[in-house]
Order: sequence, then structure tokens, then C-alpha cells
Amino acid sequence: MKFDELVQIISADTEIDAGSVKKVLRVGLITIKQEIGKEDRSRIPGLGIFVRGKDKKNAGIWTVNRPWEKDKSKFGAVHADENALASAREPSTKKIAFMHIPKTGGISVENSLKKAFAQDDIAPLYYPDEYDTATEAGEFGDYKLWIGHFDYDVLMRLGEGYVKAIVFRDPLSLVVSYYNYAAYRPMNEFYERIHAGELPFARFCEEWNGTKNLLTKYVLGRTAYKKLLRYPKPDKQIEVCVSQVREHLKTFDCIGVTEDLPAFKTRMEAIIGTRLAAFPHLNASKTKVIDKMSLTEEDVAVFRKANWLDIPVYEELEARYAELY
Repeated sequence: MKFDELVQIISADTEIDAGSVKKVLRVGLITIKQEIGKEDRSRIPGLGIFVRGKDKKNAGIWTVNRPWEKDKSKFGAVHADENALASAREPSTKKIAFMHIPKTGGISVENSLKKAFAQDDIAPLYYPDEYDTATEAGEFGDYKLWIGHFDYDVLMRLGEGYVKAIVFRDPLSLVVSYYNYAAYRPMNEFYERIHAGELPFARFCEEWNGTKNLLTKYVLGRTAYKKLLRYPKPDKQIEVCVSQVREHLKTFDCIGVTEDLPAFKTRMEAIIGTRLAAFPHLNASKTKVIDKMSLTEEDVAVFRKANWLDIPVYEELEARYAELY
């Protein structure tokens, strides 16, 4: 596909009520999926699409007639077909390392970032232990997109020249999301205990190390985290932890929050110079057994005790986010 055939259809960042029916409309080389309710199928107006530019400076600037904006309750979200958009974009020339902290909306970010790169440019590694055999940047291979559940240690071993990005979330919301995730998936190791009433939220926080100080483990890195725990007093742990996290955050080029992923997307686009596909809402638990409002004071107290480092680290993340944006 030629450069002047690049298109931008419409941002799907805003969620709009959608029914179960999908109507596929083809406009030239572009596929648009429109999700609508059955009762409104006969009321779909035509889509007006007009090219605004034919050079590299203006290519991709299209205007879309969006009649559903007048009555969002009658129309579903309109978004570009994944394959059509992927083939329409030129692969990004930037090198990106996205540190995906679990349950922060990272799967949605991954989905979009991967469409901006050729498949051969995406690193095949994902989890921290998969990086352990490589000790120097050159041993990782010349990939342009590194994305996965790796921590700060791995990020530093990748070397210079990467746009370093991260999305964070309120620790309590993160652990609640983890709990709902476990309760929704029968194959999860905690599923049966949760549904049998044997693993309430407070006990989950106490027993499972996987969610304890999760933000700290990622932003600080495994090596520094282990050293930190050698300090006998929590106050000293917190002091050293916050100081190191503050320095680590300075190395990130783009920081986002789960509650405002569209803003993170906009910042990433400005940095890498490539239009990204809208962030779909993926990997979310459809059934929630708890929410933050349903927690008792005891639940929150147990959570805070189990995540004594993540509380101040989150405050530091918020401060850095406010400083940048």
C-alpha cells in the first residue's frame, strides 16, 4: 500500500453502547466494522469519508461523517478493522520498550503497539526469566519492540536508544482486579478456593506473594528489591525504596495511568511519530466478585500491610506523572 493511501478513520477511545450485530462496510481499501443494535439496523445513515491530503505531511488526515455523535445510545462504536489498519500503517522506526505491569491495561497497549511494528521487529521474549541468559544488550537481538512482564533490571540491560514506557495503577485497584481475574477463570489456581469461600480478599492479600508490592518489584527491579528487604526496619525500606524509584522514573520517556489510557496513547504517538490503533478493552474480567467499594476497613488494612512499599511508590508515581503532564 502506498503512503498516500494511509488513512485515519476514527478514534475509538470513547466507549459507546453497542449491540451484538456487526455490519461490515468496505470503503475502498479500508474495512470499517460498525456494531449496532438489531433494532437500529434500518436506521444506519451512510458514512461520508473525504481525503484531505495526498502528501507525506498531510496523508492520513481524513474526515468522517459521524451521525452517531448526535445520539450515542443508538449506535455502536466504529473502529478500523485490525488487519486493514495494520497494513495501512508504515512500521514505526522508533525502538520501544514497554514494561507491562500486570492488571494495568497493558494487554490493550500491547495490542496497539504490536500493530505499529513488523512482526520480525517484535522481540519474542516476554517474562523476566526469559531474559536471564542474556547479560549484555547485544545478546538480546536487534528488535525494535520489547514488550512484556519484565522489570527495571531487564529494561536497563536492553541498553540505550529505546523509548521507555510504563503504565501504572492504584495498587488497591490492581489487586482487586487480580482477585476478580482469578475468580473469573476456572483454570486459575485460586478459582475454586475463591468460589468455595475459602479465600476472601484479605486472605488473598496475605497469602499470595504475586501481588505484594507489585509496582515496586517492577519499577525498582528484582535485584534492588531483594537488597531492599535486607533492611530490618520498614521505615528504612520505604526511605531507600522511594529514593531509588524516584531516580528510576526519570529514565522513562512516557508514563501512563490505567484510568486514562487515551492520554497515554496520544503521548506515545507524539514520541514515536506513528499513529497507533485505538486501545481496545482487553483481558478484563467480565464478572466481578468484589469492587473497592465493597471492601471492609479490615480488608483495606490487610491490603496496606501486605503492600507497605507499593503505597508510597504509587504516591511517587503520581507525583512524577503530575510533574510530567
